Amino acid sequence: MKALKTLVKFNKTKLDEILVEIKKAEEEISLLTTQANNLAKEINEEINNYHRSEYSFMLEQYLENTSKKQARIKIRIEKLEFYIAGRQQALTEQYAELKKYEIALKNKQKLEYLQIQKAETKLLDEFGTNKPLA
Repeated sequence: MKALKTLVKFNKTKLDEILVEIKKAEEEISLLTTQANNLAKEINEEINNYHRSEYSFMLEQYLENTSKKQARIKIRIEKLEFYIAGRQQALTEQYAELKKYEIALKNKQKLEYLQIQKAETKLLDEFGTNKPLA
């Protein structure tokens, strides 16, 4: 039974680790989304400020660089979403594994309880009749 308890604890720990990984990836996606939105606002501001000014020649280079940044952010978000999907699958599998061990532990505890009850009943019957029962 000790082995089953250890397996349950181990699987709970693994489950918690997977949940932490998913949460970190989701937080990073949120941060990247905020960065992408800020970058889009910045682009619009720069276009409005310098579109018809003497610095418009620099605007094209700036737009090219920011487009590359946006593409990198988008790719990173897609990779993180793929990673999260994989970790969610692992989470489902780990949860199923945990439940399997929890059920086995519960069944073993129930069996031990019934054996103890049976032994106590036998002892009480022997005591009540003052003769050993087979």
